[in-house]
This record gives sequence, C-alpha cells and structure tokens, in this order.
Amino acid sequence: MFEARAVEELRARVGDGLSAPEQLLLSCTTAAHVAGTLAAHMTADGLRVDVLSSATLQVEGARRALEAAEAHLLVELDDLKAVDRGLGLTTSRWLAREAGVPSGVARQRLAVARKLRDELPEVDAAWTDGSIGFDHARVLAEAINERNVEMMRPLLGDLIDATTSTVFHRWRRDTQALAALLDADGPHDPANDAARNVLHLSPSDDLTLIRGELAGESAATVTQAIESVADELFRSWARDCAANPELEMPTRPMLLAQAVVEICRRAMAVEVGSSRPPRVEVTLVMDANRSEVVFDPCGSPLPAKTLPVFLCDPTVYAAVVDSLGLPIDMGRATRVPTITQRRALALRDGGCTFPGGDARIAWTDAHHTRTWGRGGPTDLDLLALVCRRHHG
Repeated sequence: MFEARAVEELRARVGDGLSAPEQLLLSCTTAAHVAGTLAAHMTADGLRVDVLSSATLQVEGARRALEAAEAHLLVELDDLKAVDRGLGLTTSRWLAREAGVPSGVARQRLAVARKLRDELPEVDAAWTDGSIGFDHARVLAEAINERNVEMMRPLLGDLIDATTSTVFHRWRRDTQALAALLDADGPHDPANDAARNVLHLSPSDDLTLIRGELAGESAATVTQAIESVADELFRSWARDCAANPELEMPTRPMLLAQAVVEICRRAMAVEVGSSRPPRVEVTLVMDANRSEVVFDPCGSPLPAKTLPVFLCDPTVYAAVVDSLGLPIDMGRATRVPTITQRRALALRDGGCTFPGGDARIAWTDAHHTRTWGRGGPTDLDLLALVCRRHHG
C-alpha cells in the first residue's frame, strides 16, 4: 500500500534523523494503518450482532479521526509549498496522483481543511474529537462566509449538537437555510430562479429519464405537491393492502413516481380554460317487462319524479342487447370497448371493481380480464371497470 511505502522511503532517506514529534506522528499513522489493514482482512462471519455493531461504530470513529488528521497534515503541507517546489504540482494534484483519488475530491479536502483551521476552529475541534465527520465539516465550511460568520459563530455549538439527533440530509438542509437567511447580502438573487428551473426528458422505447433542477418558489411548490399526493397514494395503498394481503406496499421513491404520474393525469383530466359546465348524463334503461328506471352516473337509481326533467332535452343512445340484457360482444374486432359497452359497464359495475376500490365511473378504465395482447376478446363478460391506479 502507498502509505507503508511512503513511510519506508522516508526512513530510508533520513535514517534516524527524526525529531521526537516526527517519530511519534509516524508511529501513530503507521500503527493506525496496520490496525486498519488487520481489521479489513478479518472475517466477520459468525460474529454476534452486538459485536458487529460496536466494531462498526469504532471504525467510523477511527475514520473520522484519521480524516481530521489528514486534513491537518494536508493544510500544513500546502503552507510549506514543498510539493510545489519539489514536483511542480499543487498540493491537491499531488494528493490526487499519489493517493489515486479524484482531483475534485482532493481539492475539496484541502479547501475544507484550510477553512476550518483559519476561520472555524470550533468546527475543526469538533471534527478532531469525533463529534462530527468530514461531511458535516464540509457543509459548515461551505455555508459560512465572511458575511454571515459573526452571526453563525454563536450557533455553531447548537448546530454541532444537532448532528446527533437529526438525519444528515435534514441537518444539511436546515444548516444551509439558516446560513442563507443570515446572509441577506449574499449572492443569491431570486430573480434568477426562473432561469434555473430546467427539466430534461429523455424518452426511449418504454422508459423516460427525467432530470432537472427547480429553484425558489417553483421548488417549494412542486415538492409540496408531489409529497402531498404521495401521502394520498400511501393511504390508498394501505387500504388496498389491508383488503388484499397479497399486495406489497410500494417504497417511498415508487410512491413519489406514482404521484408525479397522478398529478399529470389530474391536470389532463380537467379543461382549465373551459367555462362550459359539465353535461349531466344519466342512463335510461327501458325494459318491456319493467317500468322505466333512471340511474345516475354512479349507478344509483333516481326518483321517478325526476324523469320529466331528464326527458326534457336528452341525448339518446341506442344499445342492442342479447337475451340476457348484455350488449353484443365485439370479439377481436376491436381492442377498445364501444360506447355502448362502456355504458353497460357503468351500469353493471358502478365504479372501480378492485377490492376496496372507490373510484367513480368517470375515473375508471375498461380492463380486459383476459389480456387483449394474448388473444383476449372485447366481450362484456371479460371486461371490468377499474381505476387507473388499480389498472396499473
């Protein structure tokens, strides 16, 4: 490994001409490297869970301590400009070459180390004693600047303490928001948010890759809308899973994706610019053996006294049925049910037929219970109304 090789080369050059602090430092780093290598080569098979969890946290603490040690060494090496003079490389480029890390990562490590040593000693101390890790230190180093540092400094203790009781992404969001709030004269200009709102769609045969960025009010609006609809879908799925134990509850990312689709579907379902009221439609069933019965779009019978109102100016559709009162089947002639079949389905099913489904007729699809693509006919007894979510 390059760490052991570096120590060996150093001892070969200087021999025993090391000061006591230098010898102590090399002894500590060598011991840490040896201990880490031994731990990495040990098998974890068969160990108790409490031992595994304890060892994992100890390794995390050692990693934080070693990262802080590397930061201190790196910034001191950069101050001496030794790599620049000897090899013609910047310190970060030297680290990237020798350690095999991306150059951007090396630059970031050096920048954070310098910011903490020169401007944020409180954060550096918390990193050194293991209270926070590099990711926490990086967030604070990037969020605090010369405009808000005096207001942020008294809050550093609380921000550091909050890392133990808040998940990282939420802590990062709150810290960045606080820093931006206290940086009233900062570089952010809300007028530029519109230009930052971009979305790219990359469709393929059966897949669409969506990537983009939203800022300001747009970001808050979209996030709130998607999260809200995802919560609705979660509750719907919870009811479905309770009624149908064989179903599996979707993960949160799956619910968020379904929420985006649902929002788009709802937007397309309403003609926003139209001022025409919806047309009232009822189903009038005329049977020679029965009196006339009127049903509303949900399949509920209406009082007989309402008949004159509906017969005043109706739009009449004829449906030819067989001896059982079912519309004539379409077989394989068409995949899409006819209007007549749709009306018969509305009368028969009354809405979504999925167990626990409560969607109204207007929000349902005609589902082939025997898949059309596999030879299923478009016959009424093989069709059922289901809402789009259950259809999926």
